[in-house]
Amino acid sequence: REEVMRLQEQLTAVRKRAQQLSEELETPSSTMRKHRDLAGKDPDQETLRAKISFLEERLSDKKEALLEKELILEEVTALSDKLRQQAMDGRQDTLGLAQKVNVFQSKIKDVTRRMMAT
Repeated sequence: REEVMRLQEQLTAVRKRAQQLSEELETPSSTMRKHRDLAGKDPDQETLRAKISFLEERLSDKKEALLEKELILEEVTALSDKLRQQAMDGRQDTLGLAQKVNVFQSKIKDVTRRMMAT
């Protein structure tokens, strides 16, 4: 029992300390909060404007290249669709010719049989 009481007191003390530390860390003006200056310097306005201009130009070039590629894709797609249709038409023509050849072959066999019979 005494040990349980002692552990509860320790737990309460630890929770209290954790709460205090949390509050100190959340306070911007806290002495616990340490910061350090980063090395280097910030670029001036002119340098930033130049960089923005450069990046905007680069973005514009990329957009233009993308549009060109999209146009090429559209052309290739149209040509491939046209070729696909020609292939389908060719298959239909081939099927029709094959059927005609079969009909002619059966007629030739028929005529040959009749000739052999007489």
